[in-house]
Amino acid sequence: MSHSNTFHWNLMIRGYTDNSFFLHALNMYLTMRFQGVPTDHFTYPFVLKACGGLLDFREGEKVHGSLFKMGLAEDLYVCNSLIGTYGKFGHIDSTVKLFEEMPLPDLVSWNSMVGAYLMVQQYFTSLKWFRRMLHARILPNKFSLINALKACSHCFYNLWGREVHCYALKMGFESDVMVQTSLLDMYSKCRSLSYAERIFDSISSRNIVAWNAMIGAYALNGQPIQAFDSLENILKDDKMAVDNVTLINLLSSCAQLGAILQGKTIHGLAIKKGFLPHPVLETALLDMYGEFGILKLAEVTFDQMIRHENSPSSFASKH
Repeated sequence: MSHSNTFHWNLMIRGYTDNSFFLHALNMYLTMRFQGVPTDHFTYPFVLKACGGLLDFREGEKVHGSLFKMGLAEDLYVCNSLIGTYGKFGHIDSTVKLFEEMPLPDLVSWNSMVGAYLMVQQYFTSLKWFRRMLHARILPNKFSLINALKACSHCFYNLWGREVHCYALKMGFESDVMVQTSLLDMYSKCRSLSYAERIFDSISSRNIVAWNAMIGAYALNGQPIQAFDSLENILKDDKMAVDNVTLINLLSSCAQLGAILQGKTIHGLAIKKGFLPHPVLETALLDMYGEFGILKLAEVTFDQMIRHENSPSSFASKH
């Protein structure tokens, strides 16, 4: 590769970042700088994304300093990447400062602000930024609506959730499966199960994410039998396969029903499908066995979790 061709270096950094090889992307950027290859405003967004993926705040600050020296701090594309990166690190003050200093924030900028407050679990403030975006006459896209619906589901704010639903209908997103699944999740967490079922029934191409959301809705709203009926429907479909989220959602239904046999069957299915080890799934199993008072199996599950946590492969995956 020609050491002077910025375009080709940017392509490599982007390729690594897009495939979640964040350390490779960052090393490529550092090599690029070391060899004196000029960087530009296309280089930094992917480098910043890599810093966010690595949760390397210190390196992110260094990159910010470099692009500031180059006079790219006001570039819209770069600014949006900075907002997303600082938001991912939970540095809300820096995120707000960057946004307020932007001459003309676009939709990506607003979505990043709504998402930043979601990241730090300030759900009500996230919704306030969504409404502020609407007042600024910025037309939301489906990602804006999904973020707002997530905030509503955590706030249990049914009224605002319905308002976001209205925007989805107005803008023609009522058939988008990602928006529909977010609506389903919001209504279920706001304890409006009948609305969640209506949304689910309106989904023409149901994927496993939609089914998982409906199973989760039934489990959350104390309808364990319907949750298992949904599982049967999934298993009847040759094109559909359960995943670890399906099993996690079903385990709480086992506890509600007192269905220890089904719980053990789910544990067996998790082993057969190769879903274990998985910390969330194992925690759900541990919780279920504890609920049933089956302490021996709870201890076995706990020991397996500890063994995996201390294994060399687990240690390597964290570094």
